[in-house]
Amino acid sequence: MNIIICGAGRVGFSISKQLSAQGHSITVVDQSSEFIQKINETQDVKGIVGRATFPSVLEKAGAEDADMIIAVTQNDETNMVICQVAYSIFNVNKKIARLRSQEFLGTPTPITRAIEISIGNDLADIVWEYSLPENLFGFASGNAQKLDNGNYLITTVGGNGTSLEVSENGEMVWQGNYNLCEPICAVYRAHRISGLYPIAFSVIIDDFRMNSSQVEGVYLPEGNANISFTIKNEGSKSETYNYHFSENLDWFSDYNGSIDLSPGEQHIITFNGATYNSITENHFQFQVTPVHKPLMQKSVTSPLFIGQLYTDTDSFLFPDQASLLTPYPNPFNSTINIRVTNIQDIESNLEIHDVNGRLIENIPINNNFHDFDIKWSADGLPSGVFFIRLNYRNENQLKKVLYLK
Repeated sequence: MNIIICGAGRVGFSISKQLSAQGHSITVVDQSSEFIQKINETQDVKGIVGRATFPSVLEKAGAEDADMIIAVTQNDETNMVICQVAYSIFNVNKKIARLRSQEFLGTPTPITRAIEISIGNDLADIVWEYSLPENLFGFASGNAQKLDNGNYLITTVGGNGTSLEVSENGEMVWQGNYNLCEPICAVYRAHRISGLYPIAFSVIIDDFRMNSSQVEGVYLPEGNANISFTIKNEGSKSETYNYHFSENLDWFSDYNGSIDLSPGEQHIITFNGATYNSITENHFQFQVTPVHKPLMQKSVTSPLFIGQLYTDTDSFLFPDQASLLTPYPNPFNSTINIRVTNIQDIESNLEIHDVNGRLIENIPINNNFHDFDIKWSADGLPSGVFFIRLNYRNENQLKKVLYLK
């Protein structure tokens, strides 16, 4: 749809961002050149500086071909005039005006509403609406978020700052008050995030070894060879990871790529090449960058060797004691990754206890020399401290974790 948004303040900025992301053609009009510059620099929309009540400005914005106009300036009367001009002169049938005064809403007292609008190819309808109680009326600030469970998180400056979750049927699930100030406070917005660690990942060098001389690296055959890496999404949201591989002697071609991973998903990336003997030591570098958090970039590097890897089977390289690694993330909400390394063919188990020592869950382990990984969920349990205990060969190891909702 071709949509004109009049008003580039916080409301207009948010609406244009969401509709543009859905593939609509958006034009934003505002008197402030500063607001228009900001929206042009941060969004894929067309910005026009001018008074949206002027027909010439709406014509420049493409009103003749517009399917909808949304007026969200700070003035109710201005918003109504914009919609009327768009309809009378340019025959724009679909119009939305932001009205905040109870005089226009037909109510004796001011109210705050949260609405969901469905926009199709040729229709725009209000599909859900909720009016907050009179004591939660919030002037000029607040937001609404549709949650993954189908409910709505509504935040208002009313009641000295309040957030509440409302079901699709209009039933209040919970309400929280921020108690910010009296009599006026400012709340910009509140959002429910997917977890305490929405973006987290690990990078593993497959076949990374240490020989009997304690030399670490990747050992490759001469001639055709390959090297592999595993990227695992340890976060609570899907993420795109860009990666770059390079090494010194051109045994492998430099490579750039990307991979999309869901929470808990992992992917093996393999590079094929041809090795040859050289007096120069070879090293590789593998760099992984999450698109939405580039500062969390990880880089791994290691020597590359040609030849057979020899190890001393009687050395410390094969420990006879299992290890309970530090669980992550910690604190967590509501799942946590637990890993035990060097599990041998000996009966063992993990126990989860609450802070009072009560056994919550018993997890048997018998993996025949493999590492053991599990993603444990605390759904249905109260938040607080929990203890993870590994029972192995009549010994035990203990880790403390914190569950936050």
